Amino acid sequence: MRQCQPLPNSVIDLAIASDIFADAPEGTLRDHPARPLLLADFVTRLEEVRQQGDMDVWHLGGKLTLESFGALGEMLRGAPSLGTALRKFTEAFPLVQSNSSLTLSVTEDKARLDYRVLDPGIWPRRGDSELTMGFLLSLLARFGVPRSAISHIGFEHQLDRQAHAVAQHMLCRTSFDRRDNYLVFPAQCLGFENPDARDRPKSDFDACWTAVRSMLQSRQRNCPVAEKVRQQVLSRLGKATLHQQEVACDLGMSERSLRRFLAQEGTSYKDLLEECRGTYAIALLLRTTLPLSEIAFSLGYSDQTAFSRAFSKFSGHPPRDLRNRGETETRADTVPL
Repeated sequence: MRQCQPLPNSVIDLAIASDIFADAPEGTLRDHPARPLLLADFVTRLEEVRQQGDMDVWHLGGKLTLESFGALGEMLRGAPSLGTALRKFTEAFPLVQSNSSLTLSVTEDKARLDYRVLDPGIWPRRGDSELTMGFLLSLLARFGVPRSAISHIGFEHQLDRQAHAVAQHMLCRTSFDRRDNYLVFPAQCLGFENPDARDRPKSDFDACWTAVRSMLQSRQRNCPVAEKVRQQVLSRLGKATLHQQEVACDLGMSERSLRRFLAQEGTSYKDLLEECRGTYAIALLLRTTLPLSEIAFSLGYSDQTAFSRAFSKFSGHPPRDLRNRGETETRADTVPL
């Protein structure tokens, strides 16, 4: 039966991972000579830490320093306002972690930060969710946003003992089993000034952002087009349409150019789309109780029959076979309160 394996290019910056596990026993990260660390290894380690104490991973996120982010951390330290810091941080997030999504949205008087690992092969990732939310809260606090201002926090994992401890700590509306991990706070907080930047010239911030943007552009130039398409499709599944023309537009190229680049890399948009749909379907069948019809809709299929036919071709088994297996794994993975 086909498995949902982590993508080989899903990585996190080693400096950040090392800062998080600075107090861990020697050899926690083993010997990783390269700057990136496989995101699957990082997330697995967080799951181990999470089982040692109910709030351990959450506190690790809160203690993460800006120094470990290098030029990106300097940019955050010098950002004139919270809104500027968050908008630049979400744009540059691929420098921190690949095949992941961090977005900022504003609706009326509410601002919302959404975070999710896009790689469907990385699971469970409860610790990663709690660590990231803990760090984002500490970042908001640097700009004077009190914890009491957070009106809602959501997690993609289900409620268990450790998550219950986090919910009690937050003292706000807390939801579980969501599509994304998110924080909601007053939009007016985006205008909060950065106390660390009051005595620093704006030119310092501009220079930091120029350096970060140059790094980001270099990363994007060296990234294969197939990887860019894969990330676009994974971020769109369940949220937006999957038309090739729209994906090409988001990547800043014509549909014809996209087809040519993918052909040069030995693949096509159709192949990548079906690969992403198939691996994401495996994740949903194994880890959720969503009806097959809803899974079909979230993956962009016209109906359940079309989904079942495509999935059987991709995996060699009908989706109900994996759903039965997923129900068994979900029961085994449940941690009592």
